[in-house]
Amino acid sequence: MRQFDFNAPGFSTAFQAFLDERRGSPADVDDAVADILAQVRAKGLDAVLAFAERFDKVKLDATSLRVSPEEIAQGVADTAPDPDRSL
Repeated sequence: MRQFDFNAPGFSTAFQAFLDERRGSPADVDDAVADILAQVRAKGLDAVLAFAERFDKVKLDATSLRVSPEEIAQGVADTAPDPDRSL
């Protein structure tokens, strides 16, 4: 994983170069996403858990994935409202 120091000389140039890098063709990305969605549709939670382990390197199960109402409320309380969004 690359890291960037905002205060380092040349940050803007290096960061822009990073943003401009090609990361695979759109067809490759589309195919990968379509495959993931198909697996999740077919296998449900088992696929989600497998992808979490594969991509996030975290071993979860249905219990550890569950978010309690208290955690949701705390997340809402900790999140600043979007001033541009009207409810």
